[in-house]
Amino acid sequence: QRQVVARLTAAFEKLGDRVAAFGFYSRGPNSVCFMRIKGYNDRYGHAAQRRLAALEPVGFTRLGAAIRHGTHLVNTKAGTLHKLLVVVGDGMPFDEGYEHIYAQEDSRRALREAMAKGVGCACISVRSSTKQQVMDRVWGHVSHRRLGKPSELAQHVRPMFGDALREAAAARRL
Repeated sequence: QRQVVARLTAAFEKLGDRVAAFGFYSRGPNSVCFMRIKGYNDRYGHAAQRRLAALEPVGFTRLGAAIRHGTHLVNTKAGTLHKLLVVVGDGMPFDEGYEHIYAQEDSRRALREAMAKGVGCACISVRSSTKQQVMDRVWGHVSHRRLGKPSELAQHVRPMFGDALREAAAARRL
C-alpha cells in the first residue's frame, strides 16, 4: 500500500497536479485520526517519504468518516476544479460498533456524498483479503481495483481515474 501511495503521489506531483497524501485510522466513533504525509502545498521530498515509510497498521478503519473528512480536505484545500479522492487500503470498513452491513452502507453513502459534491472517488487495494462481496457492496458504484502487486498499478490508473473524474463532472453538472 505504501508503494502504491508513493507511486501515485510522485506521479501526480511530477505532472504538476496538486496532490496531498494522508494516512488514517480509527478507534471508535469519536477518534478518527488523519496523519499528513504530504499536504497540497508541500513537496513530495524526503520528509514526506519518511512520514509515509513510518506508517504502520494501527487501529481500525472507520471508512465513512475518513471519506467524509477526505472529501472536506479535497473541497477546501485542493484548489482545483478536477477533484479526486483515492483510498488505498484493503477496502474493508471496520471499527468497534462499526461493522458488517452498517459499516459497508455508511461507507457507500459517504462515497455517494463525495460524488454529489463533485469529488471523484476511487479505491485501490493491494493483496486484499476483503471478500469480493464486501468490495462490491462498498465500492461497486465507484472505480475500484484489486491489485496482486503494486507494479500492476500503471495499467489501471488512467481508466480508473478517468471514470472517477467523469462521474464527478457529471455530478457537478447536476
